[in-house]
Amino acid sequence: MADTMNELKKPQRIVLITLCTLTSVSFLFVYYHICNDRYDLNMFVRTLFTAAISFTAYFFLSKYNEFLEKHYIKIVAAFLGTMLILQIIFGYFLEITPQFDFENIYKGAISWAETGTFPNPGDYYFYFPNNLGGLWLLSIVFRIVGIFQIENYYMAATVTNALMNVTMMLLCFCICRKLASIKTGLFILFIFMVSLPSYFGASVFYTDVLTMLFPVLFYYLYLKFRETTDLKWQVLFLVLMGLTAWVGMSIKFTVVIITVAIAIELVLRLEFKRLLLGVVVVAAVYMVCNACFYHMIYSDHLDQETAENMKLPPTHWIMMGLQGDGDYNGEDAAFSGSFDDPDERKDAIFEKIKQRISDYGAAGLFDLATRKAVKCFSDGTYELNAFFGHGMVKDTVLNDYITAEGEHYEQYQTFCTGVFLGFIFLMAIGGFGNLYQYKKGDFASLPYITPLLAVFGIMLFLTMWETHPRYITNYIPFIYICAATGMEFLSKIRIRMFLK
Repeated sequence: MADTMNELKKPQRIVLITLCTLTSVSFLFVYYHICNDRYDLNMFVRTLFTAAISFTAYFFLSKYNEFLEKHYIKIVAAFLGTMLILQIIFGYFLEITPQFDFENIYKGAISWAETGTFPNPGDYYFYFPNNLGGLWLLSIVFRIVGIFQIENYYMAATVTNALMNVTMMLLCFCICRKLASIKTGLFILFIFMVSLPSYFGASVFYTDVLTMLFPVLFYYLYLKFRETTDLKWQVLFLVLMGLTAWVGMSIKFTVVIITVAIAIELVLRLEFKRLLLGVVVVAAVYMVCNACFYHMIYSDHLDQETAENMKLPPTHWIMMGLQGDGDYNGEDAAFSGSFDDPDERKDAIFEKIKQRISDYGAAGLFDLATRKAVKCFSDGTYELNAFFGHGMVKDTVLNDYITAEGEHYEQYQTFCTGVFLGFIFLMAIGGFGNLYQYKKGDFASLPYITPLLAVFGIMLFLTMWETHPRYITNYIPFIYICAATGMEFLSKIRIRMFLK
């Protein structure tokens, strides 16, 4: 099952060029509207400055490529060790007073670890069973630290989140190394280094940051799966992919998007046997784990019949996404919760969706989708302030920057967004660069489409769903992967000549 093709066939080239054009044009379209509609001309300048700094950084990485290839293990280890220490330190000073969903998960996990069960305040988990995965993961962490008589659960979760984030960065390096080169892997570490939210997210151990590891882990395991021809090892990697998918999707379901992107890649490769094997093994592992988990939940903690009657259907979030700018809407939440019969609830929500779609019309729906996409990708702070706004335990100078009420928050957000949009711009330009590779039939460039499709997938999903900027957080690593691999191509056409 090893890769044997050297050149893309004409149908493959056509589909790849179409997908690459669609995704790249869409990203540039959203990038333009973010800069033009939400900010001003200065944001264009900031993003282009980020791109220029990135070209300079990549130029120096290329200049010292021989040294870097010899010492990259030490460099990566030093970088990741420093990032881990800094994330833990900042996590300590940026301790949050959890509220709302964050509070339910955090306090519920403590109770589950200490008493063997968890509270269900206001029937929260009947309405929102999607947060049971995060509750379960944190409860395991708290049980483990409890064995060592550690009672500072908040720092235990913060350190765990920091470890997961640093592991995610390591996997991004490994992915870029496999797709392109060592210097491209080191360049993505540069991206994390200049992205300030990378330092501040450890204390936000909620679903968005908590799942940044899982899509890249799933993709890395897929690349390892491709490297072996031994069926036993292939099955092992697929089992690990199934476990990764289950844990990630239990915490935040959007992890599923990377599985769809990989399935599309396998179809483009015409590797249907590989696709079938992957679907069977990964789906089987996922379904077995899911069945065992919910059997445990409904046998020991929640009443299944009550849960089935009260849980909100997925269409509830689609309905909320069809008003305003797609934000959470209290009236819609009250509407969905007002029905005792689940079938009646589903029918009523579906009717409201149909009515709203009809009211918008095609042009209105496109405008709404544009507003929602712009909203999702326009906050370079990863919207961590949504949690810092709950209340900070410690009063530090950082609070003046990272909380929305802080004196310097606007400058901090503008700086972070300028950097973030710079990498979105590089992602789009790099995507266009791939068109040349696909046009000439370069089969080795085919994998570059998958990270692009993953980012495009989260954008499409959120144009149909309830929308917040933080909802893209677990796919931000793929934005950076696309920017880094795009830089690899741009360096080949000697853009760096302008920097000499």
